[in-house]
Amino acid sequence: MKKINLENIIKESVTIAINDFIKEETLTATLEKPSTLNATDSMINEMARINKKETGRCLFPYNTWELKIWSDDHTPPHFHIICDGWNVSYKIEDGNMLQIEGIGKNGSIFDYMEQHVKEWLATKCFVQPKLTNQENAMLQWEQLHDE
Repeated sequence: MKKINLENIIKESVTIAINDFIKEETLTATLEKPSTLNATDSMINEMARINKKETGRCLFPYNTWELKIWSDDHTPPHFHIICDGWNVSYKIEDGNMLQIEGIGKNGSIFDYMEQHVKEWLATKCFVQPKLTNQENAMLQWEQLHDE
């Protein structure tokens, strides 16, 4: 019969419980944190990215592009496409450009945004497959802005 070292089992159990508690507390603190600090240390509230890790053909890949909606942003409802120094906002309603807030060095990135933003809005959302990206973005806007 094999001996079981009860002391090691207890130590491992306690370690796992403590690690789980730390992870949970960190997660809770992160979820409860209402905003993040930007480069000027002013508070910016932001939505989770609206482009997630997608499979197959992806117009704005998660690892290169950020598509975001800021909770403290002005109307009309819009989202930002951010990549390589570029920060361009587009209206959710029709995909027309609203403004350029950051200009990158590579003009082809801006050209790509302009060519593909409306197509992206019309495609099915990876996270909510019953919605288009446009419908998901508008839903996120409304939730963030209490509309």
